[in-house]
Amino acid sequence: MTSTNRDFKSFFPSFSPEPLKTVVSRASALKPPSFTSASSKTQAAAIQRLVGTACRLHAFTKGSTVSLVDGDLVGRKLFAVSIYPDQSIELGSPPNRQDIFVFVLLNLHLLVKPAHAFGSWFDPVRNVHVLDVVICVSTLHAAIELGLLFGQTSIYDLAAQAVIKIETVASGRLRNQETKATVR
Repeated sequence: MTSTNRDFKSFFPSFSPEPLKTVVSRASALKPPSFTSASSKTQAAAIQRLVGTACRLHAFTKGSTVSLVDGDLVGRKLFAVSIYPDQSIELGSPPNRQDIFVFVLLNLHLLVKPAHAFGSWFDPVRNVHVLDVVICVSTLHAAIELGLLFGQTSIYDLAAQAVIKIETVASGRLRNQETKATVR
């Protein structure tokens, strides 16, 4: 994970939300199938909704999982896992609207992909707020496999609204396999 002190201004020295339409139109080649007939205005609105929803949720719950297409994903039978650890950033204080907006713009090429979403969460152990690009899958097994493959320590169960430690699940699964092998 990359640590930052909100040095997003180096990416956008004269930051203003107004150029959003230009940025979205430049990214038109990255549109997912659901955006194929959508206009730049519609895409800009989807990005604005994602940013607004993520900002509100993170301020209220210290976390969010928001899709460009489906909005807030909490409560759905999905598991979120970060498969782009190099894209993650850490902030020493809660993210504001500009932090989330710039992160979304910088990662738009990933967020437009199917099953991808913006994720944010607070790590109380390290006292940092993390912004992430996550993939949301429907099975715990797939989430664990992806987590192990990409060096993650946990996944998030959106239906149960609970963090699942990969090590605990993986070691439990190994113990169950050893038990089955011993019984035979």
